Amino acid sequence: MNNTSIIATTDSKPRLRGFALISVIAALMLTLFLEALDQTIVGTALPRIIEELHSLDRYSWVVTAYILATMTMIPIVGKLCDQFGRKWFLLSGATLFLLGSILAGASQSMDQLIIFRAVQGLGSGIGIALIATVMADLFPPDQRAKWSGLFGLVYGVSSLLGPTIGGWLAEHGPLMGNLVTETTRWRWVFYINLPVGLIAVVALLIFLPANLSVRTSTWNGWESLRRIDFLGAILCAAATICLMLGLTRGG
Repeated sequence: MNNTSIIATTDSKPRLRGFALISVIAALMLTLFLEALDQTIVGTALPRIIEELHSLDRYSWVVTAYILATMTMIPIVGKLCDQFGRKWFLLSGATLFLLGSILAGASQSMDQLIIFRAVQGLGSGIGIALIATVMADLFPPDQRAKWSGLFGLVYGVSSLLGPTIGGWLAEHGPLMGNLVTETTRWRWVFYINLPVGLIAVVALLIFLPANLSVRTSTWNGWESLRRIDFLGAILCAAATICLMLGLTRGG
């Protein structure tokens, strides 16, 4: 990373410029687009998935598992990234999301698909929580509202496009030998994340500086772990899960 691509702002936060800034913004938007897309893309592909995996009783969990895992991670990530750094948590979240996408696409049963959707959701929760944080680190306060609105637009558009893209892929996704056949085109609903997601991961790996925020803790090792409220995080996650389960089962 070239040090000349980072300049100090008036509030002492590092900020990218030039091609590095454009690359990071594009990567963040692609990551947010995919992770928001996966909240709605599966719905219209479910008839094909149910037909192939022969499981009607638990199909709603394909969507619910993703949302539950996402909502569980969001309140936990903030403190962890302050202790251990934005970049590596964001990259780990994106990688976990892509791993979940590969496994979900390769699922041979409904139980496998539900589990791997939860893995996707864990990665998505990390990404969604950190994208807004990294965006705030990149820009001074007077520019954040504009960029927050743009990122919000990306989130909204991707959520709206999800059902259309999911339905099209389930019916017309390209065939790939034994990997994707006439009856398993729905696997593209998950595989579509890979090429786009890998581009975003590579861009973040190259252009996003590890010292992005001065708020990142200087504590190391066990001292960092001791400063994290694990009990509070667990209780918060449990409360989120209970709330989402109640809303889901109550219709």
